Amino acid sequence: MNCPKISVIVPVYNVENFISKCLDSILAQTFKDYEIVAVDDGSSDGSPAILDTYAKNNPETVRVIHQANAGLGGARNTGIEAARGEYLTFIDSDDYIAENMLKEMLGLAAEHSADIAACGFRYINEDGKTWDVLDDVPYKKRLDINVDKFALTVSPAACNKIYKRSLFLEHGIRYPSKVWFEDICTTTKLFAFADGIVFTGECYYYYFQRTGSIIHNSNLDRNREIIGAIENIVDYFKDNAIYEKFRDEIECLAAQAIFWDAPARILKATSKHPLLNEFYDYTFKNYPNFLNNKYFVEFVARKGIAGKVYLFCMKHHMYRTLRLMLKIKG
Repeated sequence: MNCPKISVIVPVYNVENFISKCLDSILAQTFKDYEIVAVDDGSSDGSPAILDTYAKNNPETVRVIHQANAGLGGARNTGIEAARGEYLTFIDSDDYIAENMLKEMLGLAAEHSADIAACGFRYINEDGKTWDVLDDVPYKKRLDINVDKFALTVSPAACNKIYKRSLFLEHGIRYPSKVWFEDICTTTKLFAFADGIVFTGECYYYYFQRTGSIIHNSNLDRNREIIGAIENIVDYFKDNAIYEKFRDEIECLAAQAIFWDAPARILKATSKHPLLNEFYDYTFKNYPNFLNNKYFVEFVARKGIAGKVYLFCMKHHMYRTLRLMLKIKG
């Protein structure tokens, strides 16, 4: 059997109302040299039967693997092991993609001889509201991580990128299983070893924000797992003797994740959660100079007045004010 150019890995868990739209968007691609590896991660709804029907109707393109629940990271890892493509991409089963995503992303990677190509997100909520999110980086320019180290501070999302499969295999990189924030643990490592990274200024990935996603999940205590994710990165970089090389970038990544993003998720629900002070204390203890980190300073500046207010309130434990601000902002 010929090896496809791209393996599209789709982890699936109890998404019977969404999986058909996801798979249809992949099957509608204008680029055809790909395979779909759908990993049923122990679903208890109608998802397994839907997947089997797609595999039966598209035997040359769709492969289905059924397994006991291993979490999103574990399902992605199963897909990595089973994939035959030169490149990998990951599509979450409640999302979908533009019909030209694979063509454009592969073309971008080939044109710039890059191991990784990334696009923007088009967010869609349950009310049908949409908004585009793009990384603030040079577009359609080959970045060398040894020179353009700022690339390590951009969004670590897994699903808006294509990757050379060899990056995973040669460096033993896999997703952690059954934890939150598995993207940041993994994408950051892939970036560190990538021979070329390129971003497009287009949004090809459609991210559906449904109630129950990590962003909206009411299990606030699990936000603590971001600390473990950052420590996982630090340990990996130290083990591979590249921590000092990327110290500033990791410091910014940690500050954004622990001091900024995690509190914002919690503040949407409450201003009294003990994790708010825990995140504050952890960041200042482990990264005492982060407020002077050039990347973090630029990160706050890009957010304008709202960023300055957010930072001021976080520095002074003004969580009630921040919660009100976030509610107003929506």
